[in-house]
Formats: sequence, structure tokens, C-alpha cells
Amino acid sequence: MFLSDCVVVLPFSEISIKSSSVRRFMFKKLKENISLSLSHFNLEYKFIFDNNRFIVLVNDPKGACLALKDCFGVAGLFLAKKVSFSSLDGLCESVLELCKGNLTKGSFAVRGKSYSKDFSSKELEIELGARILASIPDLKVNLSSPDKEVFCIVSDKFALVYFDSLPVASGMPVGVQGKAGILINSKIKKDDFFSVAKNLLYSGCVITVVSDSKVDFSFEELESFNCFKPINVISVVLAKEQFAEGRIKAFFSCASSSLELEKDNALIGTKCFAPLLF
Repeated sequence: MFLSDCVVVLPFSEISIKSSSVRRFMFKKLKENISLSLSHFNLEYKFIFDNNRFIVLVNDPKGACLALKDCFGVAGLFLAKKVSFSSLDGLCESVLELCKGNLTKGSFAVRGKSYSKDFSSKELEIELGARILASIPDLKVNLSSPDKEVFCIVSDKFALVYFDSLPVASGMPVGVQGKAGILINSKIKKDDFFSVAKNLLYSGCVITVVSDSKVDFSFEELESFNCFKPINVISVVLAKEQFAEGRIKAFFSCASSSLELEKDNALIGTKCFAPLLF
């Protein structure tokens, strides 16, 4: 029977193509953001970074997935089981036991990746697939579009077994692209603001709201995408000071017309980007 004891977090694939120094910075920021999200739910956890994957040993794996589903920078999220092994034969037997409750009929595919010196990824896939077929005769192999997938990732010390990918936010880790100011006023629609703000967070920006007006809606719904940190609100005067100091890199307007954009440009004293106009 499959009972998860950890969560496998795959970072967004674009991070892997960066230079080594940038990649280290982005992985560090993503780890910080994952920690913030898990801590918000008072979860007890420990990190293992193995083969470009974050393995989160946590007291509540399902709760951890709930905490991380809106965490930008995560490309894959899996409830997993950490398995010890001493040989390929022993590993396949252990994985087979985990599969019996998850695979019953239909088609399947084994997605194996071995970093072990004792056997290759191909050998793992062939041996494990053969064991599953022999033990569960109602199954058939379909490598292109299977009903179920069995993932088995093997390092030198342990293996990770998981099945289904859970919904994720994808994007870049919040905080890797500098700070953006979003101009809003009492007339701005909540949906327009959320669209601009969420896309900036998705791209890795830290956001701060710039407003001298009272806003009728709450920002709480957006905070799960901001690692559960409160959305900061500052005045126009302070925003101009931070822009002059280079702490705010750019301003964004929620304007839905050219006239509204011109007003925001005049208010902040520089040209704003207006994504809703394009």
C-alpha cells in the first residue's frame, strides 16, 4: 500500500538553463519561498536537495502539497515514498508492493531515472515494468499515453517512488526579478489588479502596491501566490523615493484605457507599463 512520507518538488525548468551562479541564487530563493509556505501552515519539515529536486520530509505530505500548490517556481509536485534498497532486485520488489494499490487495470508506463552506478535508467524501467506486468495481469504497457505512470528516481542512497503530479503554479520564484510597483486607486477593479499582480508574481517580481487612495477590496486572496506574505502598500511619495534609489525597478498601471494610463504616468512622474492595454 502506498503511504507517502515526503513531497518531491521539481523546480521550474527555466531555472536549469541559467548560469551556475544565477541558478544557485534562484534555487536558494525557491527554497526560502517553499519554507515560508510550509511554515504558514505550521508544518514540520526537512529539506534534501538531490539531483535538482527538493525532497521535503514532512509530517503532513498532503498538507504540504496544499501549502505549495500556489508557490511560483514549482513545476512539479508529487506525494512520494522514500525507499531504501541494496540491489535492483530488492528495489523492484519494494516498488511493486507500492504499485499494487495504485495500479489495477488499464495501461501504465514506468518512468525511471537512475543515478546509481549499479544499474542504468533503462535497466530499471525494463525490470520494474516486467515485475509489474507479471504481478498485475490486467495491466498493459503504453509508453505514449498511459492511464497511470510510475515514477522511480534512484540516487546512490535511496529511491523515490511517486505516481500522479499534483496541480502547480509554475512560473519563476518570487523575488528573483526585483521589485515592481503597481499603481491603483479607488476606481480600479479587483479583477484588473489581480491580473496584473499575479502575472508579475509569476514572472518572479516582488510587488508593492502604490496608492494614496482607500481601496475597497482585500489582497488576501493574492497572498498564497506571494508565499503567504502580506502585500505591502506605500504612498506615491515613498514610491518615487524608492524608484530614485533603484529599489523599485519599474511601475505598472492597471489602466484599461490610454487616458487612465496617462494619469498614472503623470502621477508617478515616469512611464508605466500597462499590460491590460495589450
